[in-house]
Amino acid sequence: MHIAILTNDHAWTYNLRKELIESFLEQGHQVTLVLPYGEKIEYFKQIGCKFEDFPFEGLGTNITKELLLPEKYKNVIKKIKPDAVLTYTTKPNIYGAMACASLNIPYIITITGTGRAMISGLSKKLMSFLYRISSRKAFAIMFQNEENLQMFKNNKIYKGNCVLVPGSGVNTDYHKLCEYPCDDITKFLFIGRLNGVKRIEDFIQAAKRIKQTYKDTEFHVAGSPENEHYKELIDKAHNDGIVTYHGTLKDVREIIKKCHCSVLPSLNEGMANVLLESASAGRTLITTNTAGCRETLNDGETGFLFEPLNVDELYSKMETFINMSYEDKKNMGLKGREKMVKEFDRRIVAEKYIEILNKTQG
Repeated sequence: MHIAILTNDHAWTYNLRKELIESFLEQGHQVTLVLPYGEKIEYFKQIGCKFEDFPFEGLGTNITKELLLPEKYKNVIKKIKPDAVLTYTTKPNIYGAMACASLNIPYIITITGTGRAMISGLSKKLMSFLYRISSRKAFAIMFQNEENLQMFKNNKIYKGNCVLVPGSGVNTDYHKLCEYPCDDITKFLFIGRLNGVKRIEDFIQAAKRIKQTYKDTEFHVAGSPENEHYKELIDKAHNDGIVTYHGTLKDVREIIKKCHCSVLPSLNEGMANVLLESASAGRTLITTNTAGCRETLNDGETGFLFEPLNVDELYSKMETFINMSYEDKKNMGLKGREKMVKEFDRRIVAEKYIEILNKTQG
């Protein structure tokens, strides 16, 4: 089978789809990647993928350029003649899917999270309308959490084959179980974009309060600020000694290894990959009781849930973790690792995609 994969970024594709693409190649399928060129494309070429450069602005809002994308996708798809197409991220999901629908080529859309645009207001209506058009002939839509799936159904965006997968999964061989750190200083970790959706401000506020009572604690942050406001916020927190800011890391394994607990106060996720990676390393999770976060842990067993925007509750969960015995903390992390291997290993995700793709060929 010739499978075309439409995404928006080379690094994203490498970090989250590498094992899936390798599985396709191992089974003898041909794979063509359609996305803007980046350094990771060379890896995919080396393992046998074909590549079509498809430059566009992932966050661009130029209406004229946007209206040209379906036709541009259509021309590329006609050129490469795939048997089936997988689309990921918003613009490929909408404009790439529209092109597939017009050409009657089987396509599968993956919703990796609905984002801020689908929360409420006019943007939600517009995005719902666009997804309704783009998905009208989709063979299936893959969802990473039940809430997103139900939103598409309840808003009558898509009535076809809805498939639930455990996010992008986690490579449990790459994100190995790590030796648990010593208990002298309890270290908390935040990894993610520094913005209002991930709620880095809640992490900083809770950290400030914890450090007033518990001196043997550290708070580490890795990720890029979304704008100048968040750059100033994280710089101040770092300079004030509330957190240690590590900037953007290409490989998060070392920082996860050094910490006891990963914290994500996010308001909205498809499936939080940083939580999967942390749990796979044997680290406890503290995160919000929201879609894409709650699925990553068993509350009270492999981590703790708190209500979003509730800094008091976040503080309480951190305090509970600090006061646990070393063995209990370690065992909580080990149970999290077991959950990742059993429920979220990327091999499970790959098998589901292969099963659905095989069905597209009758």
